[in-house]
Amino acid sequence: MKKKIAIIVFISLFIFATFIFWYVNFNILQRETSAKNLVNIEDMDGRLVKIPEKINRTVVLSGGVVELMCIWGIGNKLVGTTSFIKNHPVIGKLIGNNNVTDVGFSSSNIDVEKIISLKPDLVIAYNPKFYGSSTYKNEIQQIENKGIPVIYIYVRSLPEFYKLILLIGRIFNLTTPANSTISYVQSLMNLVKNESSNIPESKRVKVLFLYGSPTVVQTVQGDASFINDLIENAGGENVIKNSGQEFVKASFKDIASWNPDVIVIWSYPSEFSPEYLMNISDLSNVSAIKYGRVYKQPESLDGSIWTIRSALFDAWLLKVFYKNTSINFTKIANDFSRRFYNFSLDINF
Repeated sequence: MKKKIAIIVFISLFIFATFIFWYVNFNILQRETSAKNLVNIEDMDGRLVKIPEKINRTVVLSGGVVELMCIWGIGNKLVGTTSFIKNHPVIGKLIGNNNVTDVGFSSSNIDVEKIISLKPDLVIAYNPKFYGSSTYKNEIQQIENKGIPVIYIYVRSLPEFYKLILLIGRIFNLTTPANSTISYVQSLMNLVKNESSNIPESKRVKVLFLYGSPTVVQTVQGDASFINDLIENAGGENVIKNSGQEFVKASFKDIASWNPDVIVIWSYPSEFSPEYLMNISDLSNVSAIKYGRVYKQPESLDGSIWTIRSALFDAWLLKVFYKNTSINFTKIANDFSRRFYNFSLDINF
């Protein structure tokens, strides 16, 4: 009897030891396999970030990136973004009925705990070096401290814009769609550039791109910026020269001294209108005011968030700068909509 008990105990211990050995080695193998499935991605800050080879759950704080995901058919991998992006007239339609959580109104006031609770494989965020305040940087670091990889993006030129599209293609293993998208966007940008190159230097308009709200001090677009490249590509001359800055603070008297021929107002907020500027006494002698050449950027063409629609916005700028240009903007807009969306864009001049 004792011998049988001893045998049973021995067999039980052997089985238990075998199970422990298998369990430990299985977990080691899992960890090794998991580690092998990580890839290094260089983000737009030059950082090497380890991310899963296959991304299934993403929180994205850039509307342009959300747009790319949707047109490439991977909108289902988006689990969180800002309400500003979800409510955008174009991007909101692309997101549709996908179950995407609001993680704050905009990138400047994200809900870190909500982002973490979504358990994303990856967060794509604006580079804290250029965007927002130290508060935003601290919030992004909190996410990274939880072991969630964060890819930094930021665009201040046309080449960087194409680099962004390629980066998102690499992240989601969609290099072919990325190259195809770049090819189409570049073809439209080149069409605009070729057309604007026919404008003599002496007839090129001086342009001011204006941000902000109806206040005394305005934020204008500097020469170290994506919008500056769009202005120049469309044959305009940015009145802000040699600042080396993306944004410049200016009073209405400063604007008057630059005397732009054309003023373009960012699409937000809606109450900051051409009519408002027309009634500013300090601007009464500005060419753009005197000749009624103040325009509100169409909300559907908001190019400041680096979307593929920036190419269409550039074509719009060309028509605003030079009304007699031969390009058929309506046809371009319709072709663009058919290429990327299943709806037409609402664009007014």
